[in-house]
Amino acid sequence: MAAAYLNQFMRRRSSLPVFTKERDFDNTGLPNYHYTANQNISPAVIGQPDFHEILTVDPIDLTQSLNFSDITEVGDQLLNARSVLNYAERSDNSFEVLTKLGSTGGGTAFGTALLPAEHFLLERLFGRAEFFDTSTATTNGGMGAQFADPYLTGTPNRNAIRYSFKYDGSTFQIAQVVDTYMLKVAQGSYISGGSMEISREGAMSFTVNTRSAKIQFAGTTPLLDWGSSGSGAVADDEVELKNGEYNFFSGCEFFLMNSDGKVWHEASSTFIDPGSASYDPFVVAGINGNVISLVTALAPTTSFSFAGSAFVGASDGSICAVPVVQTFNDVGTGALATRVAATQGEVVPQGTATIFLGDKDITLSALLARDASGNFENKFLGSSFSMNIEKNLGDPGVQELTGDLYPAPVYVAQEFTVSGSMGMVLRPKEVYRLNRALDEYEQSLAIVIDPQTATLADRHVIIFMPRVRLSFSSNEVEGAEGANIDWFLTRPATATSDKDVFEMFIV
Repeated sequence: MAAAYLNQFMRRRSSLPVFTKERDFDNTGLPNYHYTANQNISPAVIGQPDFHEILTVDPIDLTQSLNFSDITEVGDQLLNARSVLNYAERSDNSFEVLTKLGSTGGGTAFGTALLPAEHFLLERLFGRAEFFDTSTATTNGGMGAQFADPYLTGTPNRNAIRYSFKYDGSTFQIAQVVDTYMLKVAQGSYISGGSMEISREGAMSFTVNTRSAKIQFAGTTPLLDWGSSGSGAVADDEVELKNGEYNFFSGCEFFLMNSDGKVWHEASSTFIDPGSASYDPFVVAGINGNVISLVTALAPTTSFSFAGSAFVGASDGSICAVPVVQTFNDVGTGALATRVAATQGEVVPQGTATIFLGDKDITLSALLARDASGNFENKFLGSSFSMNIEKNLGDPGVQELTGDLYPAPVYVAQEFTVSGSMGMVLRPKEVYRLNRALDEYEQSLAIVIDPQTATLADRHVIIFMPRVRLSFSSNEVEGAEGANIDWFLTRPATATSDKDVFEMFIV
């Protein structure tokens, strides 16, 4: 009988978002991104597997439409409209992720820094990720020493990861497995911008805007026939799937699952519970109608020598092909064992955020300085903080005649613009900021988030901009006098590169 789950509704919120490097194939037909070396992040190396499970607040909506030209001819008929298909539109998407950090005692360590679970997206949003040695007091005007006081008292010399701006034209891939049975993949993806909102309530999060070149879907479908050990209708390295040409695409991976929810395990020639032992998916090399040709599996030892006895009853749909994104042994060893898992880390409460305003072009160390009484000199009581990053993405690839319905994913970040706003409730001692902003319309700006949870009390998020342009407007905050400060990131006079304009630290 047919597998019962084929007629069930798929739960949209039971899905796994996975972000990977752009997938392509080497000259042997293997998807080479499974075996690429650790990604280099100057000046040190972070051992980083290729798969990154990053949970999103809402399911990712991957949609794509086609571009048409409508042509109307004049003739003896009233209805003479024709349509010409031009190309596939880019897919623009937006999704929100929570910032999750691990504690210093149990966080995932890459090199000597503790990365957030969303590092893959943060690195591609800003463009540059580097280790920062907090023990080097001479770096960036003594900022390393400032990390030890007041933020790392008792735990000095801990390193941080620093994000700053850099143009990076490389694309990546977004995948989402919906309730085990459906796969959505956005290829040729690039982050076009992002935003964050910080207030007294909730957890720290950021929204990411992406553009993708091609959306592909794969769905669960019954297995109709298999290699020569079966009926002989297909070759040893082929399987026949119902509606195979519409359910799968080249490079897609899938498991063979029986009606009990168990998957085919080549080594034992039987079906096993997922996760109970090491098993490997099939990889689609090509599609000819319903016949799917395969390549060698991800594990070099797998041979795909089908045993007919294990596939008894396959022709009646009791065995189905289920598309997957293989995260390659979640309980792996070595570098794979230390990858950042989707649920790892604790969300960061944002209610403990502190805002600093000071003279333009000063160092972070000077902006966070204390006076003789031990109070912060440049701290002020803000009530909200927002930041928006826009890369003003150009898309010249759409204009090129490639002979393909899907234009090549070739983008260009024309310029980075960063802006935002801050709310504040005015006190008499704060009025001077209004006049100061008129006389000195550019100042330095920082926001520091110090989670006060038991596990994250020693972790910190610091965003620093040495020069922003300010403008004020008055408003009312629950009956009190307030103000809204709009700011726009500008280039410091001392900047020699893009990374001198903006910095975000995960400490």
